[in-house]
This record gives sequence, structure tokens and C-alpha cells, in this order.
Amino acid sequence: MEAAVSPITDLSINFLKERNIINSVPSLPLVEGTPYFGTLGREAPAVGFQYSNAVKWRTLDGKYFTQSGGAAKELWCLDEWPGGDLVIVEGELDAAAFRECGVFATSVPNGANDKPIKNSGSKFDYIVNAKEAIDRADRIIIATDNDRAGDMLFNELVQRLPPHKVWRVAYPEGCKDPNHILIKHGKQALLDALEGCVSIAIPGIRSANDFLPELIDYWENGPPGADKIGITAVDRLHSFCPGQFTILTGVPGHGKSSWLNWYLMQLAVQYDYTFGVWSAEMPVVMLQSLLASIKYNKPFRGPIGLTMEEVMEANEFIANHFFFMDPDLSDVKQIVNMATALKARNGINGMIIDPWNMVTASKEHENISVATEGKLRQFRNFARQYNVNTILVAHPYKFHATDRVPQGYDISGSAAFFNMADSGITISTSSPGKSMLTCWKAKFQHYGAIGGQEMVFDIHTGRYRDPGFEYIKEVQ
Repeated sequence: MEAAVSPITDLSINFLKERNIINSVPSLPLVEGTPYFGTLGREAPAVGFQYSNAVKWRTLDGKYFTQSGGAAKELWCLDEWPGGDLVIVEGELDAAAFRECGVFATSVPNGANDKPIKNSGSKFDYIVNAKEAIDRADRIIIATDNDRAGDMLFNELVQRLPPHKVWRVAYPEGCKDPNHILIKHGKQALLDALEGCVSIAIPGIRSANDFLPELIDYWENGPPGADKIGITAVDRLHSFCPGQFTILTGVPGHGKSSWLNWYLMQLAVQYDYTFGVWSAEMPVVMLQSLLASIKYNKPFRGPIGLTMEEVMEANEFIANHFFFMDPDLSDVKQIVNMATALKARNGINGMIIDPWNMVTASKEHENISVATEGKLRQFRNFARQYNVNTILVAHPYKFHATDRVPQGYDISGSAAFFNMADSGITISTSSPGKSMLTCWKAKFQHYGAIGGQEMVFDIHTGRYRDPGFEYIKEVQ
């Protein structure tokens, strides 16, 4: 049952007055009500911040939140923005604090979280929906909270905004957010903090201070997380890391695409990760059928194959975790643009380019090595700028004898396949029903190791396993 909405009374006015939000109140889209709060298990008096299709509620006593009418997917009051600098904050009270000082500010609709976002889904749709304002803005000044959750939200926003426009507000010592500054030090202090905002995007130049939060996190928690899938043969040699650029190679027909499909499904199931897939050789329907077989540990068709119910369930799962790019858009810039859009809209964790030899460039350098390096650099830059694990599948330049495992230097076109990779792996057939995973480059030792591990391959289900290990049941 939706909460009844009414104009604000002295209850809400006094709540705002305690936070030094007084003169701006009449111009703010505020309501009052007693919605149900799941975290409290009861209804409670609350002030409501109106969005076009929803109301975001905060209790007048304590700090509890809920929404009614739907999920807000726009920046708060963005339609009132007069132009110029666009100030984005973490909560509506912080936006109101700036409004109290005569500065327009907007708030994200869903706050911040201090836990890593594995699958952002539609969480950042408000950035996509604000594209026109973002394009018009002189600067985008971000004033998220001065804590871990605020830092994580800031980093997510930067990945989705034009970096040359982004500035960040620093707070006086002991202050957590804009409203806290207003309460503790007054309007001028908040205006001074805004005036002192710092650009994050001096082209080609970064200060050590820009990396201080990451440095402290490294000191406290060790190297950034690397995700394992629970298969020893893989986990000993390779991990899935944000921003990593991986080259996957192997003789045609030896199973590199099959292994990649299985690996991505493990990540999707275990970590809820999502992927942008540019696959120029395999039709999407065929790829869907292979992914469905892997998920359910069954052949796709036949007497012991998937049921129609399982096909529909698999399709829903695939639709939520895999986004297929148009293979006819094969120019490297087109692929990167599609992946960038997927990062902004869907928050993809990984991008797949399969295979390299189908990637084109509108302006190819006459020197093949230089042209190859230029295209690879665009993919690697995308991976690092947007923190998206990017896997490029490339064939070696010729077949090799069975005792010769192709590596980065064996890929046609340039030594850059070895030099530019963070991680390099090869899938080869070691014997009937068995495959070998070989890691020939691991730039960062805490993410992988040089060596080889044998795996058993089930051709009927597309699954791999450690030798001696049998699957007990399907992946749920």
C-alpha cells in the first residue's frame, strides 16, 4: 500500500531547520507522510523528496530510507538546473544545503554503498538519463560524502562521466558532507569548499594525492581483489581482475572460445557479473545455446537435453548477464563506443572481443605492426579507464606441432600482443577429452602465474573441470 502524501507541516519544517535548511524550503519539492520502512518493520513519520515518478522518504527520527511510487531514475530536480556548473551530491539534504547558499545542486536518487558493486544493472540509469545536462555542463562538481561509500560512488560516477569535466569538493576537517559543513560552519564555509574544488583531469598529469584512497586501501587490505572460480586448474594460473587486459589464443579448433564461454558463465553465476560480447564468428543463437548447456550441465537438445522451461530460464539469465554487440560494427572505435555505452547503462564487468582478425579500423596504418599496436592500445585504454576486464581472442599466425603451445609472440601482426597484455593465456588440446590451460604472461604475480594446468572437457555440456573431479549437480 502506497503511503499517503500531504504537504509538509511543522514536523518536517523543524527537522529541516535543525539542519540549517530554512529559506530554501518553499522552493523544494517536499511532502510528508508515514510510509512503511522495512528496516524498522513499521510505519514512521517521514519527509519525502519528490521525483517525477517516485517519492524518496527519510524518517524524521533516525536515519532510515524507503521509496514509494516506483524507483527514481533521475537526478533530483534536474529540470530546475539553470545551466553552468552541475553540482552532484549523495543525498537530497546535501542538495538542499547548497540551495540554502544560493547554489543549485542535484542529488543521486539512490545514495551510496560501501560494498563493491558487482552488477550495477540499472543503478546508474540516472547518468544516462541526464546526458543532455552533462553535455551542457561547464563543469560537473561532485560532492559525495567524505567516507568509503562516498569514495566508491565518486569512482563509479567518474567512470560514467566525461573525465575532463569532473571536479571534486574537499571538506573541512571533521566534516562528512555538505549539510554537515552548513550545520557546523555555516554558509560561507560551504561556499568556500565549493570554490576550492579540484579538477581530477589534468590531461596526462596525475598527483600522488589522486591515488591516496587506493594507496590506503592497498595498505589496509592488500592488492585489489582478484576473483577465482573454484577450479584449481584455472585459479592457479589466472584470475578475473577489474581493468585487466587479457589475450587469449590457441590453434583454431582447440577450444579457446568454448573455454571462454564456460569461464564467463562461472563468473556470471558465482559473482553476478555482466559482459559485453562482440562475437563476429558465432551467431548469437548458437552462443546462447552453448551458454544454456553450460549453465544446466546438459546438452541443449535431445532426449537428455534441456526442457523448454529450462531454455526459458536460461534465456532470462543470459539476457541479464550478457549483452551482444552488433558484429557488423567491426571498427575498433565502434566496438569501444558500444562497450562504453554498456558500461554507462549496464555497468558491465567484462568485455569480450572474439576474434581479433575480424576487428577493423577506419584508418589503418600501412605498417601492420603499428596498426595492430594502435588498435590494441584502444582496447587496453578502455579496460583501464572504465575498470572493465577485457578479453581479446586472437589466432596464432600458423598451426603448430602438438608439442608447441602458441603464445603472444606467435599471433600474427605484432609483438604487441605479448607486450601490451596484462595476462596471456592459451587453450590447447592435450589429449582426447582433455585441454591444457597455459599462462604465458602474468604481469602482476598476485593475479596469476606462469605455467600450465590440464582440464577435462565435456563436449556435450561445454563444461571444464579439474582432473578427478565430477560435477554433482547443475550450477544454480
